[in-house]
Amino acid sequence: MRSKLGPFLRVTGRLPKNPTPSGVWSVNGYLQVMRDKPDADREELLHYGGIALSKARGLQRLIDDLFEYAKLTHPNPRMLRERISLTRLLEQLVEETSVSAEAKGIPLKTALSDDPLMLTGDPSLLVRLFGNLLDNALYHGTGGPIRVHAIREGEWAEITVANPVEDLDPALLERLFDTFVMGDASRSKGGSGLGLAIAHSAAELHGGEIRAGLVERELQFSIRLPLAGQGG
Repeated sequence: MRSKLGPFLRVTGRLPKNPTPSGVWSVNGYLQVMRDKPDADREELLHYGGIALSKARGLQRLIDDLFEYAKLTHPNPRMLRERISLTRLLEQLVEETSVSAEAKGIPLKTALSDDPLMLTGDPSLLVRLFGNLLDNALYHGTGGPIRVHAIREGEWAEITVANPVEDLDPALLERLFDTFVMGDASRSKGGSGLGLAIAHSAAELHGGEIRAGLVERELQFSIRLPLAGQGG
């Protein structure tokens, strides 16, 4: 039991003292207000209920990401090995993200390779990797365009996900993939503080790498993943 819980305990040991802006007590507080105000009108109850639901969803995301990160950092993580077109996967993720991007008035600019960029990997982990990067760009950028580029470079796929940012300390770049680096700034926007750490672990488990760079106020994530051989 200890070996199975080890990765989870290591992550929870680094949790901030208050893992969400108001924590679970805030959810309880709003529910208690609803219980203690039997004469409240429907609009007021819906208001408090909506806040409680939003905070409960934030807690659920934190819990889900904690378990996901613990699984990825386990000494022997379980991974599927399937042949996947990375180009097609990115097209689908960009299409899904475009709905939220349009609602925020954020343009999505893509330049994806005509090559299918076939690789062998775990589809769900790759979705988490690039989905987390797109979410990060969507919710932590300045509202400027999000760029997604993917090309073939020899036997590697090279992908860039970039977005404009403001007031990002360059010294923070080296720690962006650590857990809970963004703290309340991330959680106040619906994040768990684990998204980039999960992306980093997913890239490494696929034999690749991910780096962050800041170029003229644009945060650029560069990912390299090995492509499958002809018979892979």
